[in-house]
Amino acid sequence: MKLSTVAVKIVSHPLCQCLSCDNVAIAEVFKINQVCENCYFSYYPALKTLEQLEHTYLPRVSKYRFSQAMCETIPKMRDSIKTASMSDLKDFLENIRRHSAHIGEIAMKQVRALFT
Repeated sequence: MKLSTVAVKIVSHPLCQCLSCDNVAIAEVFKINQVCENCYFSYYPALKTLEQLEHTYLPRVSKYRFSQAMCETIPKMRDSIKTASMSDLKDFLENIRRHSAHIGEIAMKQVRALFT
């Protein structure tokens, strides 16, 4: 089950409404999920938001059970961000390697044209 689905169930639960628990932590979970799933090249903001959730918002709601579930998923989310960023880096480097010969050829032609 996705973390955002768990958070929706927690927010809508009547007990959570009665306890008036910190909804900011749950909003941060939604923010992290959106950054991780929808944005391209936004790994740093995702990691910063994850760190903020872990060190600022979750300690406020540590007495509730849902915070333990969130704490358990933080390393998984961090690993998924790491995997995605490494994949993008490898794709970028492969693309550079594939096109560098062509770029070098064009550069040499332009230099040759300048000196002839």
